[in-house]
Amino acid sequence: MNDLNLYVLQLLLVAAGVSALVWRTNIVCRLQVCGWVLLNYVIALRYGLIGQLEFYSNDQLHFVDVVETLLAGTVSADVDWWISSARVPFTIPAFVLASAGIDVALALKTTSLLFLLGTTHLIVRRARIQSLSGSALLSFMTGVAFSGSFFSSLAQRETSMMFFAVLLFVGKSPAVRGASLLMLLLLRPHLAVAIAIGWICAVLSQRDFRKRSWSPGRAVTAIASGAVIGYVLFGVGFQYQTGISGIFGHQFGIRPVLRIASNFMGLQFLTAYDTTIELSVSQLLLGRLIFAETILIPVAFTLHVLTSRGTSQLTRWTLWSFAIYVGLVTNTDFNSFRQNIPLIPVMGLCVMEVLKHKTDSRRSTAEFRTLAET
Repeated sequence: MNDLNLYVLQLLLVAAGVSALVWRTNIVCRLQVCGWVLLNYVIALRYGLIGQLEFYSNDQLHFVDVVETLLAGTVSADVDWWISSARVPFTIPAFVLASAGIDVALALKTTSLLFLLGTTHLIVRRARIQSLSGSALLSFMTGVAFSGSFFSSLAQRETSMMFFAVLLFVGKSPAVRGASLLMLLLLRPHLAVAIAIGWICAVLSQRDFRKRSWSPGRAVTAIASGAVIGYVLFGVGFQYQTGISGIFGHQFGIRPVLRIASNFMGLQFLTAYDTTIELSVSQLLLGRLIFAETILIPVAFTLHVLTSRGTSQLTRWTLWSFAIYVGLVTNTDFNSFRQNIPLIPVMGLCVMEVLKHKTDSRRSTAEFRTLAET
């Protein structure tokens, strides 16, 4: 049996085991497992066992190297390696699977799948939508359908960040939220900092919110203020890492404003630096057609905060966090949907909760009228 056949056999066995765990949960999870198997098979068949690690992003090579280092027992005693490079919330579960004999790359991909399934479980439990059509819309509008399944087929940390971000926002226990924040610090420190400061801003603005209703002006103020906070945080973080103060990724002007605004429409690639884009604009637009939720979710969330007269605490926290995060990452050369995907499920969840509330209100009104007429 050659290496590819052995890999496919392991792929099918892992899929069977995961399917047995989630088969009685909901149809979305079952479809995610089926999509994961198909995507991984096609990627391995098309690019080979080595080439698949450079498909879409060669970051996968780094995570394979980390797990192989752990398996060899030659780990570094450098604390910075454990904090900044190992990404232990993602690689340690993969290490456990690989220790059981699963191919290292497949162990990482399995970990990605498990985090996606965990994210889906959190979202379904929070939304409490029972119908098949409602579940389909929920999975699409929270990014766990197409784009989530795609990232689960890669040996990357995106779905782990999705999971811990959702758990941080919707978790009920302070201990759970604290642990989730710590995991995000290990996976992507600036994202964790943005969410933490976003929570502080949302709480402080809540006091003023009790006096005045939500308005487009308040939404724009939150976005602009959050972006400025993120801008300052970049300078602070750069000084912490290098000891050099006063360094920022850009100066204020129309270009950074457009880059920030493009994130709220899912069109980051239109304002990205040419040196960071490998594909043409037409190819990137085609990708957005395939993964339409990458545009629809940010746009729907932005329209919600700009047009609503009332917003939930979850929505305000998400808005502040996303604005701060975008203000920070647009200081860097790289700004893409992939960077924003940890917050996409929460943004979609905010939109879906509003839709569910309106639907329930209409249904209650219709039932009341029916009873009144009888």
